[in-house]
Amino acid sequence: MDEEGDPGQDEATVKPRPDLDPGVEPEDGLFVVRAEFKAADGSAFEGFVTPEPNGDLGAIQPSVVTSQGHVSFWFGGVKPEAQVIEQSYAILGAERGELFPITFRTSVPVNGKPMEGDVPAFMYLDDRGMSREIND
Repeated sequence: MDEEGDPGQDEATVKPRPDLDPGVEPEDGLFVVRAEFKAADGSAFEGFVTPEPNGDLGAIQPSVVTSQGHVSFWFGGVKPEAQVIEQSYAILGAERGELFPITFRTSVPVNGKPMEGDVPAFMYLDDRGMSREIND
């Protein structure tokens, strides 16, 4: 947020923090860290997560980044259109059964150790604030 007024920068701007070697403590600020993802079929992807102590997918917001595009697994309070999910599967070159559950592990220590977790499906919040899987 300290560079928000600079040209080409906004609240979504991220920058490396080599001063935090060997890892991050989530209570020290908002971080985005590299993570390795493994699909149910063994396919590997690279991406990122936001370290969050309680492990809530809405806070972690796991995402894969490929040369074909960026794939988010968390959609917040807006259920995505079917074509968004179809495009995500196409980018990842997988179908639901091949992809989920997808696991992740951070490449950067969080609170002294890699953060690990799994993503059961593409997810969103329903009208009542409940996490829901997108069943395609």
